[in-house]
Amino acid sequence: MKLSVKSLAAAAVLASGLTMAMPSLAAGSASQALGQCMSKSTTPADDIVLVRWVFVMIGKHPGVADLGTVSPEKQDQVDRQMGAVFERLLAKDCAEETRAAMAEDTNNEAIPDAFGVLFEKAFSKLTDDPAVMATAQNFIKYVDMNKIVQAMLPAPGKK
Repeated sequence: MKLSVKSLAAAAVLASGLTMAMPSLAAGSASQALGQCMSKSTTPADDIVLVRWVFVMIGKHPGVADLGTVSPEKQDQVDRQMGAVFERLLAKDCAEETRAAMAEDTNNEAIPDAFGVLFEKAFSKLTDDPAVMATAQNFIKYVDMNKIVQAMLPAPGKK
């Protein structure tokens, strides 16, 4: 089995970043249709708004707050932009799909499931950027790859 440092780093980034973005497996067909409509209706600029909103939101967690601050004015700007994208997608671009998903939804998961699809798209676009991927792979220099490879091999005496 040939593993590259780049593939391991990419897998780590995708595994950590996309788990929150994955829609639930129980999503109904109307929720899936809403997610697909939202994904098709977003622009590259919308993708950036989504990623910026998540960045601001995550930055409020005490465990990462020391990595940077966002001014209240900048947060308000991002919130306004996210509100406009949210409103446009649900009330205009995908209004028919929104109504159908809400009619089918019994667990209040239609909107979060649909946005899961949207976040997955936005984050995949983000990781297409060479600077992002270079930064994502930077931690590899602190990993003993021999230990990782050993952990992947069968235990001695087992097949």
